[in-house]
Amino acid sequence: MSQVNVVTILRSWRQKSLATPDARREYSLAPALGMLAAAITLGLVSLLPAQSSQAAAPVSCPPNWNIVSSPNPRTYHYLNAVEVISSNDVWAVGEYYNENNYTPDTGLTMHWNGLQWSVVPIPPAGQRIRLTGVSAVASNDVWAVGLYYPGGAYEAIAMHWDGTAWTIVPTPTRPGGTELNAVVALASNDVWAVGANDGFHSTIAMHWNGQQWSFVSTPNGGNFSDDNVLEAVTAVSPTDIWAVGYIYPKGGTQRTLAIHWNGSQWTLVNTPNPGNYVRSLHGVTATTSNDVWAVGQYSYNLGETYIPLFLHWNGTAWSHVPGPDFPDYSILRAVQAVSANDIWAVGTNSPGNFGPFETLIMHWDGTAWTRVFSPNGFRDFSRLYGVAAVSSDEVWAVGNSDKAGFPYTSDSLILRHLCPQPSPTVTPTGTITPPTSTATHTATTAPTGTPSATAIPSNTAVSTATSVATGTSTSISTPSATLTQVSTATSVPPTVTQLASTSTPLPTSTSTPCTITFSDVPSTDTFYTNIRCLACMGIVSGYSDNTFRPNNQVTRGQLAKMVSNSAGFSEPVSGQTFEDVPPTQTFYEFIERLTVRGYMTGYVCGGVGEPCLGRPYFRSFANATRGQTSKIVANAANFTEPPVGQTFQDVPSTHTFYEFIQRLTTRNVMGGYECGGAFEPCVGPENKPYFRPGNDVTRGQSSKIVANAFFPGCNP
Repeated sequence: MSQVNVVTILRSWRQKSLATPDARREYSLAPALGMLAAAITLGLVSLLPAQSSQAAAPVSCPPNWNIVSSPNPRTYHYLNAVEVISSNDVWAVGEYYNENNYTPDTGLTMHWNGLQWSVVPIPPAGQRIRLTGVSAVASNDVWAVGLYYPGGAYEAIAMHWDGTAWTIVPTPTRPGGTELNAVVALASNDVWAVGANDGFHSTIAMHWNGQQWSFVSTPNGGNFSDDNVLEAVTAVSPTDIWAVGYIYPKGGTQRTLAIHWNGSQWTLVNTPNPGNYVRSLHGVTATTSNDVWAVGQYSYNLGETYIPLFLHWNGTAWSHVPGPDFPDYSILRAVQAVSANDIWAVGTNSPGNFGPFETLIMHWDGTAWTRVFSPNGFRDFSRLYGVAAVSSDEVWAVGNSDKAGFPYTSDSLILRHLCPQPSPTVTPTGTITPPTSTATHTATTAPTGTPSATAIPSNTAVSTATSVATGTSTSISTPSATLTQVSTATSVPPTVTQLASTSTPLPTSTSTPCTITFSDVPSTDTFYTNIRCLACMGIVSGYSDNTFRPNNQVTRGQLAKMVSNSAGFSEPVSGQTFEDVPPTQTFYEFIERLTVRGYMTGYVCGGVGEPCLGRPYFRSFANATRGQTSKIVANAANFTEPPVGQTFQDVPSTHTFYEFIQRLTTRNVMGGYECGGAFEPCVGPENKPYFRPGNDVTRGQSSKIVANAFFPGCNP
């Protein structure tokens, strides 16, 4: 495990008591007090070059970030940190609880097994637990730290994962209460955690020697009455460790704080303080002893723009490296170095100090910091607090997405940058089972054309952004062809034995007046007509809160249900084609109906978690891509004419899904994106648009494709 993984987080306002729902909401909206950041025009670059002799590393693929489904079993979910062990072993930690119910198990740990995220139970402690940092030595040696409330004052907590279960490991206490904000694990007997002693306004550091946790003396950067808080820690080696945070003088303004461990003691190191207001550091990462980055925010004047803060250590001194000068409120919460020329920083921005809050992701390529497109959650306020990397090809970021109005709720938010995108011939690791929180309210009969809203082919409640990577990509087909930037995945399904296609009459759209509406799909929404069309036929439905969540991703099982019902396939099915789709599986009948017609195929067995037992695998709960959707819909709609020409630059005639995409495009079923975006150059005089066949399809997009293909002109 790399020793430069940064596991940092905790808001600057942790000194506040959070024992009541109102206080917790205040904590959640603390950035609205002027500490959070704002949206900018995508693609801005630094106006000043950074102080680095490193040349920019070539980028092998677009810096796409996409939302990954995560369970949300309670009312409030907050993810504060993430740690990567491997592509199929990732941990995220935070806090979750139900309204007015701060149970002793509110600490949230979630695990990624290569296929899905799941909540892993923790032992109870005190009134509530909030986990703020996580770091791993190995799969069976993971540490999570934070604070809990035994009554009176918050106390530090440390938990250990041994490969089977989490256990609470005792930590020392100090008068006035303690909190741990970050942890870095170098070895099984060498783990550091940092934070603050609220009662005495001082920094703290704890060390695990393999037997017990103990305090190690740390310096402070201010007077006794000044708050000194350590927010993040990173290690180059056992004798080269950095911790950063801020000093908050009583009656003054925040200043940056950095301390260094040389193997025998912690010492205070001078740091720059640009501007004159709200200078603080919240994340730190390192590649070598002379290449360390810390991030946070600063401002020139109270109430004015808050600017992302980048500090760099060159082995001798810290210096301020200017980044893009945002016109709004910005804050960076965490940073992760993959290499000297590949560093990611995440946080939040806002056009004003009262929101709306959006995710913020920035990247260092060895020359300059630039902002990269990042999607937002379904809720009103989206924030990122942690980032970690498997490699330059796979990076994770976590946070939360809050609802602004009553009743207040918050969903976990997990993003992933994945490059190169996986092919379906590569089996994802982990047991293939549905997420425990997946909403699969499905219909058991084919639609009859009668308006109904009982069928809910919905997936786990997560959401994707409605903008695209460059901020300029737009639909090039009909007005309803505007698409959403979602995760990419090249799909080339292997062949499975196919039966001859049967001809089944298609259901027709209903003319009965339909009153179904969704609160998040106004009449001006791109997919409004398509979603209403399918909802009024009972093919799709929404969530219990009267939302449809058009930006949620669609799984292969859900897509099978939508297409099978839209095509009117309703014959009884028997047998079992796929090892992971037994007759008891939610989408069994829909998958079988499409499979026997040759409209959907699966994956060869033999990968991790997919033993060869005589059948291929379908992966019902894997996200469906735009290319896969095109093939399934075109086949089920019996579009068989020879394709002509090439509409999209990224879909030549040799592409796996060329004929299906071309058939749907020429029928104006769907469109693409204008060229000119990142890694989508305008080629030749034609300037062909791009289709992005490997991107995951969303509920809104799939509704448009299915409605236009099976029910053209439907407008209930």
